[in-house]
Parts: sequence; structure tokens; C-alpha cells
Amino acid sequence: MSQHQAALRLDFVIVGAGVSGLAVAYTLATAGHRVRVLERQSGFDGPAGGVRLPPNASKILCNWAGVERLEKSAIKCTGTPWYNLENLKRAGYLHWKAPVLQQVGGDFYLIYYQDLVKLLHELAVSAGAKVDFNAEVTAVTPGDPEQPTVTLASGEVIKADMVVGADGPLSIVRKLAFDPEEEPEAVPEGMVAYAAIVPASVMLNDPELAEFMNVDEWTVFFGPNRSIGGHPTAGHTHYAYNVYWPEHELADPGKESWEEVVTHEEFGDFPLVCEPLKRLLKQTPVFVKRRLLKRPEGVENWVDDSQTIALIGEAAHPPFVPGALYHTSLVLEDALVFGALSTKLQWKEQIPLLLRGYAELQEERRRSVAIADGAAARMVWMPPGPERDARDAELLQGDNVPKDAEWDEESCRRDIEETFQGSFIYDVQEAVEDWWQSWGRLDESLRQRTPSIYTRHHLFYHAIPLNVDIVVLDFIIENGNDCNSKQYRRLTSMCDVDEHLKINLTAVKT
Repeated sequence: MSQHQAALRLDFVIVGAGVSGLAVAYTLATAGHRVRVLERQSGFDGPAGGVRLPPNASKILCNWAGVERLEKSAIKCTGTPWYNLENLKRAGYLHWKAPVLQQVGGDFYLIYYQDLVKLLHELAVSAGAKVDFNAEVTAVTPGDPEQPTVTLASGEVIKADMVVGADGPLSIVRKLAFDPEEEPEAVPEGMVAYAAIVPASVMLNDPELAEFMNVDEWTVFFGPNRSIGGHPTAGHTHYAYNVYWPEHELADPGKESWEEVVTHEEFGDFPLVCEPLKRLLKQTPVFVKRRLLKRPEGVENWVDDSQTIALIGEAAHPPFVPGALYHTSLVLEDALVFGALSTKLQWKEQIPLLLRGYAELQEERRRSVAIADGAAARMVWMPPGPERDARDAELLQGDNVPKDAEWDEESCRRDIEETFQGSFIYDVQEAVEDWWQSWGRLDESLRQRTPSIYTRHHLFYHAIPLNVDIVVLDFIIENGNDCNSKQYRRLTSMCDVDEHLKINLTAVKT
């Protein structure tokens, strides 16, 4: 990965060595920062399921690790066939068309979760990050005015310039370092997710399942309020799959984590599942389980009041559909945004600016991803009725198109705009640079021209403090009342939450 290094090098402690923790460890270490990752588990050997890497995710990983390294752990997906869960009747096919993928600048890959984590661990360590296993965090103390600290169960106390909570939806960092009154209400979605992996022989020895092992596809088996999705792993040595099941059919829906291990007896007599897939479920040694919860209001704050502790990945935005198409992309984008902004640091007073940029960029992205993933889940879990009939008719149209059919430019454009809705063509680096051009240059200008004002008001960038109108006055004097500038529009939009500031800005403008 080619990345600028920060002029100011900081000490980061990251809690959690999952996808988000290792990804941000890599981007920060690559930027020249000193990074230590704390993981309470002993390693990456637990059961897990499959992960889809759409183009916006694969572009990031190819840039970090290279195409050759990624393809040692992942397979390139050629399409998504759809089958009825109850009778195994084919319902349709979604082509991952080469011309479309060329337009969005990346390929679609499938990877076993643990292989993805091992790849990111390899990258983080090679970049200089230190990863400690069996490191259970028991306390996190904010750093205002001192450095924040993390205390381990062993008694070790670790100081850093910043702590990053990358420890999942039940984040201990969020619990210990943030106001408990800000914790959003988690509402059951009515579904439970399971993840599992079986040797290839389980599939190949069954004539009705073998075809799903011999293709480079993400296969979806859908039914009323339940579904199964799976794919072969790299080298076609295993079959990784995820199950979504209605919680009202379960004795215990479990917790919002992937830590509970269960057997196929969890599903009872497998209602509304065809015989071949029942055989797959019965031959699966164990599943890991996670209850689906949604937070309508989201996590209110991703950064604590001291501006020394931040949340990332599922700690900041727990998905209500784990394993959904866009979620892994969002987690990797979090890490890329955080790392890219960290390369801009020249002095510690800019840390609030970094955190503001990260939260502002990714909160907007989170909302769009939640909408897309929610819509996809509802489409897959539809009960019988007119809507499901319309869905099946649309899927069937895709099945009637040959895989090697040529696609004209208009078809590609329509697929990108309508099917993917811009999700695959989001350019993280461009978004970061655009944001920094608006705020970073203003920050540098203030420091150079009016250091006393800058020192008093650098927190302006993450919250509206008292008497910040002097910063606005200073900005407008320099820019000559340019009401069309992007910086001015940002300032006026922020004034909407502070009437005093709005009045002063209007007075200066006129």
C-alpha cells in the first residue's frame, strides 16, 4: 500500500483484533504511527462463515495486499444463483458482469471469515503493529488532560495518545468510556444469524449438493423469514455458509455476538427446508450464533468527550444484518478513512479535526449502507404474497440471460446506477481528500495567521463551543464573504444548531 506518513507520530491502542481492529491497525501503522492491538481471544481458529467482498471492499484489499495475495485466500465470484429453500427449485441468477465490474473498478470476491482476518493480521504485523492475544481489557480511562489508559486483566496499564474501540457490537470500550445514557436502545429484529464451515467432502459426496461446491458462486437459498447463503472457500477445500432463522422458532435467541457455539439441534426439525439442505445442516459439526438487533437511532457518539477515545467498525455502527453484502466494505472503509486522515496530522491540536472528519464521513456512509442492507434482507426473507411473486419474476429474467452474453454501455450504466446505487463506486480516498480540502486548509490557515485564536478554538471542529463566532469572523474576513465557497456553506450549516453563532455570522456577512 502506498500512503503518505504522518508528520506527527502517535501511540494508538486498539481494542479488538477482528476485521475492523486489524484493518485500522494496518492503516495507522502504515502511516507511521505506533500501534498496539489487544485481543482477548487466543487466536483465529474458531468456527465462522463466509464473507462477500464486493468491488468497493476488494479494491481496498487489492491496494493493501495485492491481487495475487488476495486470491490466495479468496475466490472471484462469477454470479449469484437463487434457489427456493423449500424445494431447491432454481429461481433466478444475478450475473456479476465483467463490463460492470470494470466500470466500478474492482472484482467481486468470496472469502472465509477467518482467512480474511488472517490476511489483515499479516498486513498489520508486517506494517509494524504489535498484536497481543489473551489480552482482556478491564478498564478504559479517558485522557483529558492526561493520556488515556487501558487496563488489562493481568494488571498491566497501557498509556497511549488515543484508544480505538474495535471490539464489536457489545463493545467494552463503549461501555466503559462513554456515557451509559447515550447507549442506544437495541430492538430485536426477530432473526438470528448462524455461521459455519464444512469440508468439501460433505458437499461432493451428496449428488444434490455437489453442484454448489464446483462453482465460484455465492448461492442463496431463500424462504419465508429464513435463508441460507454459502460459497466454496479458496482452493475449494471447504464450504462456508451463513443461516438466518426466525427467533420465535428457537428456544433461546442468544446474544449479539459470534461467541455462542451450537449444533444443528438448534433448528429442530428444520421447517421449510428441503431434504438436501437438511442433510447439509445435520452434517455440520458446529455453528456460531448471533442475535440480530437493530438500533433505530444508531450509536450517538463515536468519539468520547475527551477526544482521546474513538469507536470503529461494529463498535460504532453495529449492523442489524451481520454478514450482509455491504457491511464488510463499510468496516474496511472506516479503517481507510481513519488511517488516511491520520496522515494529515502535524500537531496534536488537530486530533479533534481528524475525529470529526472520520465521524462525519462515515456516519453518512453508515446510513446509506444500513438502508441498502436492510432492503436486501427484506427482499430475501419475503413471506408468500404478491411482493414475493414480483421478486421471483424479476430474478427469473436474470436466469434467462446467458452468462457469456455481451453487455452494452447503456446496460452497464443502468446496472451501476439502479442495482448498485453507487455503493460499489464509492471512492474513500477521494472523500477524505475532499473533506480535508474543506476543513484541513482552514485549520492550517487559522494556526498560521492567528495562533492565539486557533489555540482557544481548535475544538470547533468536533462541536460548537461557546464564543466560536470569533473563528467565523476571522474566516469570513479572509475569504471576503465568499458565500459560494464550500467552507462557508459548511459553516452556515453548522450555525443552524447555534442561534447565537448564526446571528453573528449573518451580521458579519452583511
